[in-house]
Amino acid sequence: YQASLAGSKYWNGVCSSSDGKYLAACVNNSLNVNDSYIYTNTNYGSGAWYQVTGAVSALWDKIACSSDGKYLAACYGPYVYTNTNYGSGSWYQANVAGAGNFQDVDITPDGKNIIVCDGNNYIYTNTNYGSGSWTQQTNTGIGSWKSVCCSSDFKKLFACYYYANCQKYG
Repeated sequence: YQASLAGSKYWNGVCSSSDGKYLAACVNNSLNVNDSYIYTNTNYGSGAWYQVTGAVSALWDKIACSSDGKYLAACYGPYVYTNTNYGSGSWYQANVAGAGNFQDVDITPDGKNIIVCDGNNYIYTNTNYGSGSWTQQTNTGIGSWKSVCCSSDFKKLFACYYYANCQKYG
Protein backbone atom coordinates (compact mmCIF):
# COMPACT_ATOMS: atom_id res chain seq x y z
CA TYR A 1 0.00 0.00 0.00
CA GLN A 2 1.38 3.40 -0.96
CA ALA A 3 -0.03 6.35 0.93
CA SER A 4 -1.27 9.17 -1.24
CA LEU A 5 0.95 11.93 0.07
CA ALA A 6 1.10 15.37 -1.45
CA GLY A 7 2.85 14.17 -4.60
CA SER A 8 6.46 13.28 -5.21
CA LYS A 9 8.61 15.14 -2.74
CA TYR A 10 11.98 14.89 -1.03
CA TRP A 11 10.63 13.06 2.03
CA ASN A 12 13.24 13.11 4.78
CA GLY A 13 11.59 11.91 7.98
CA VAL A 14 8.44 10.18 9.17
CA CYS A 15 6.92 9.18 12.51
CA SER A 16 3.69 7.69 13.78
CA SER A 17 1.70 7.19 16.94
CA SER A 18 2.10 3.73 18.47
CA ASP A 19 -1.19 2.56 16.94
CA GLY A 20 -0.31 4.04 13.52
CA LYS A 21 -3.35 6.33 13.40
CA TYR A 22 -1.45 9.62 13.50
CA LEU A 23 1.44 10.18 11.12
CA ALA A 24 3.72 13.09 10.33
CA ALA A 25 6.32 13.41 7.59
CA CYS A 26 8.78 16.15 6.71
CA VAL A 27 10.24 17.30 3.40
CA ASN A 28 13.77 18.53 2.70
CA ASN A 29 13.86 19.90 -0.84
CA SER A 30 17.20 21.66 -1.19
CA LEU A 31 16.25 22.65 -4.74
CA ASN A 32 13.18 24.57 -3.55
CA VAL A 33 12.86 25.43 0.15
CA ASN A 34 9.35 26.72 -0.59
CA ASP A 35 8.40 23.08 -1.21
CA SER A 36 9.71 21.86 2.16
CA TYR A 37 6.95 21.43 4.72
CA ILE A 38 5.63 19.07 7.37
CA TYR A 39 2.56 16.99 6.52
CA THR A 40 0.19 15.10 8.83
CA ASN A 41 -2.42 12.40 8.49
CA THR A 42 -4.97 11.27 11.10
CA ASN A 43 -6.28 8.13 9.41
CA TYR A 44 -3.56 5.45 9.43
CA GLY A 45 -2.00 6.96 6.29
CA SER A 46 -5.21 6.70 4.25
CA GLY A 47 -7.00 9.66 2.75
CA ALA A 48 -5.82 13.23 2.91
CA TRP A 49 -2.45 14.44 4.11
CA TYR A 50 -2.42 18.02 5.35
CA GLN A 51 0.37 20.53 4.96
CA VAL A 52 1.10 22.01 8.37
CA THR A 53 0.59 25.75 8.22
CA GLY A 54 1.87 26.52 11.72
CA ALA A 55 5.47 25.50 10.92
CA VAL A 56 7.81 27.35 8.61
CA SER A 57 8.87 26.12 5.21
CA ALA A 58 12.37 24.78 5.83
CA LEU A 59 14.82 22.05 4.92
CA TRP A 60 13.44 19.68 7.56
CA ASP A 61 15.82 16.96 8.69
CA LYS A 62 13.79 14.74 11.02
CA ILE A 63 10.53 14.51 12.93
CA ALA A 64 9.46 12.52 16.01
CA CYS A 65 6.05 11.73 17.55
CA SER A 66 4.83 10.76 20.99
CA SER A 67 3.07 7.40 21.30
CA ASP A 68 -0.37 9.03 21.09
CA GLY A 69 0.71 11.27 18.17
CA LYS A 70 -0.23 14.43 20.05
CA TYR A 71 3.30 15.74 20.64
CA LEU A 72 5.68 16.35 17.74
CA ALA A 73 9.23 17.63 17.50
CA ALA A 74 11.03 18.42 14.24
CA CYS A 75 14.46 19.84 13.47
CA TYR A 76 16.37 21.58 10.71
CA GLY A 77 19.57 23.60 10.72
CA PRO A 78 19.90 25.36 14.09
CA TYR A 79 16.20 25.03 14.98
CA VAL A 80 13.91 22.68 16.83
CA TYR A 81 10.15 23.14 16.55
CA THR A 82 7.53 21.49 18.75
CA ASN A 83 3.78 21.06 18.57
CA THR A 84 1.34 19.83 21.22
CA ASN A 85 -1.76 19.26 19.08
CA TYR A 86 -1.23 16.45 16.55
CA GLY A 87 0.59 18.89 14.24
CA SER A 88 -2.34 21.33 14.07
CA GLY A 89 -2.18 24.95 15.14
CA SER A 90 0.92 26.67 16.38
CA TRP A 91 4.43 25.25 16.25
CA TYR A 92 6.89 26.66 18.75
CA GLN A 93 10.54 27.36 18.04
CA ALA A 94 12.64 26.03 20.90
CA ASN A 95 15.45 28.13 22.26
CA VAL A 96 18.49 25.86 22.04
CA ALA A 97 21.50 28.07 22.74
CA GLY A 98 24.75 27.23 20.98
CA ALA A 99 23.24 24.88 18.43
CA GLY A 100 24.01 24.99 14.74
CA ASN A 101 23.13 21.99 12.60
CA PHE A 102 20.56 19.56 13.98
CA GLN A 103 20.51 16.13 12.35
CA ASP A 104 18.01 14.05 14.31
CA VAL A 105 15.37 14.23 17.05
CA ASP A 106 13.60 11.75 19.29
CA ILE A 107 10.80 12.10 21.82
CA THR A 108 9.60 9.92 24.69
CA PRO A 109 6.22 8.17 24.42
CA ASP A 110 4.57 10.78 26.68
CA GLY A 111 6.02 13.65 24.61
CA LYS A 112 7.62 15.32 27.61
CA ASN A 113 11.29 14.58 26.91
CA ILE A 114 13.13 15.47 23.70
CA ILE A 115 16.67 14.75 22.53
CA VAL A 116 18.35 16.31 19.47
CA CYS A 117 21.83 16.00 18.03
CA ASP A 118 23.88 18.70 16.40
CA GLY A 119 26.04 17.50 13.53
CA ASN A 120 28.75 20.00 14.43
CA ASN A 121 28.45 20.20 18.17
CA TYR A 122 26.72 18.57 21.15
CA ILE A 123 23.61 16.60 22.01
CA TYR A 124 20.84 18.59 23.70
CA THR A 125 17.90 17.50 25.85
CA ASN A 126 14.71 19.05 27.16
CA THR A 127 12.35 17.66 29.80
CA ASN A 128 9.39 20.03 29.39
CA TYR A 129 7.73 19.33 26.02
CA GLY A 130 10.34 21.52 24.29
CA SER A 131 9.54 24.60 26.40
CA GLY A 132 12.06 26.43 28.52
CA SER A 133 15.72 25.60 28.77
CA TRP A 134 17.63 22.87 26.96
CA THR A 135 20.59 21.05 28.47
CA GLN A 136 23.81 20.67 26.52
CA GLN A 137 25.07 17.14 27.18
CA THR A 138 28.76 17.90 27.66
CA ASN A 139 29.49 14.32 28.76
CA THR A 140 28.89 13.21 25.17
CA GLY A 141 31.56 15.52 23.80
CA ILE A 142 31.57 17.45 20.57
CA GLY A 143 31.09 15.36 17.48
CA SER A 144 29.57 14.91 14.07
CA TRP A 145 26.37 13.50 15.57
CA LYS A 146 24.06 11.94 13.01
CA SER A 147 21.37 10.03 14.91
CA VAL A 148 19.84 9.88 18.41
CA CYS A 149 17.19 7.96 20.30
CA CYS A 150 16.10 7.59 23.90
CA SER A 151 14.49 5.03 26.17
CA SER A 152 10.85 5.53 27.09
CA ASP A 153 11.80 6.68 30.61
CA PHE A 154 14.53 9.00 29.22
CA LYS A 155 17.17 7.41 31.46
CA LYS A 156 19.13 5.98 28.54
CA LEU A 157 20.25 8.09 25.60
CA PHE A 158 21.85 6.68 22.46
CA ALA A 159 23.73 8.57 19.77
CA CYS A 160 25.72 7.75 16.63
CA TYR A 161 28.52 9.69 14.98
CA TYR A 162 28.50 10.28 11.26
CA TYR A 163 30.58 7.43 9.76
CA ALA A 164 31.80 6.24 13.16
CA ASN A 165 30.51 4.55 16.28
CA CYS A 166 27.38 4.67 18.42
CA GLN A 167 27.39 5.36 22.14
CA LYS A 168 25.07 4.91 25.13
CA TYR A 169 24.69 7.45 27.93
CA GLY A 170 22.89 7.02 31.22
